[in-house]
Amino acid sequence: AVLTSGNNMDGQLGHRQAAQKLATAGATTTTTSIDGSNRFQNPAAMVLPRRAAQVVCGHRFTAVLTTRMEVYVCGREEITGYNTLEGPPRLAEQNSALQGLPIVYMAAGEQHVVVLTAQGTAYAWGANPTGACGREFPKLLSVPVPIQVPQSSMEQPRQPNGRLPPTPFSNWAAWEIGSPNIITLAEDVAITDAACGKDFTILVTKTGRLLVAGSNHQQQLGIMEATQPSIVPVQCIDHPHHNQGASFVSAEAGTYHTVLLDNQGNVWTMGSGNPLS
Repeated sequence: AVLTSGNNMDGQLGHRQAAQKLATAGATTTTTSIDGSNRFQNPAAMVLPRRAAQVVCGHRFTAVLTTRMEVYVCGREEITGYNTLEGPPRLAEQNSALQGLPIVYMAAGEQHVVVLTAQGTAYAWGANPTGACGREFPKLLSVPVPIQVPQSSMEQPRQPNGRLPPTPFSNWAAWEIGSPNIITLAEDVAITDAACGKDFTILVTKTGRLLVAGSNHQQQLGIMEATQPSIVPVQCIDHPHHNQGASFVSAEAGTYHTVLLDNQGNVWTMGSGNPLS
């Protein structure tokens, strides 16, 4: 179960009202509100049709990933797509644009969300004034769209017959010799982890390099050029010691800074005016 409490002004707690009786696990419990209208003082279970696997929160919104790889959202209009000023708060609803996709991970910024699929692709939506969703326009994405990644630098191996099998999309190919029918995403652009700051996004690929986009005014993306307050489209950053086999494995983000863990157990930071160190 997902338990929520606090302000429910935009329905970010996944409840219709605060002062009401909610049925949970066969029992009825009464929640008490702080102001009598839109706040939960005591935690109450969010109404969901599936078991939850992950929860992320931003400014006045909540997103839940279920064990069925479904994404449910509630709260502000930029994330849910419905007007929170019309009628009472709504329960969490499934994001229909992501139906059928094998979603395995989520990350949330202040006003945007990034989700990852099992194949290594990423989708983003929400507020996009700085390009945190991986593209310059539009400035608000009401539905999830794929994050456009750079062209892979990997050289596709030729099959035993010496030919390169045709592939449907850029970066997708038969990367394993002898498996011409298995099409996968190139490992240097296949994403395994994501982190979102206030208005920027950090993606980590299978090969351990970073794909970054969004606000860079505090160098939180690790790019020092003062003339680039925001980074669009997505740019690549390699580990400083990638020639010695070092690579990044995970990322976390605060409001204006990023923390990275590499495969040697070292922690790297960037942001708040400081370069990658």
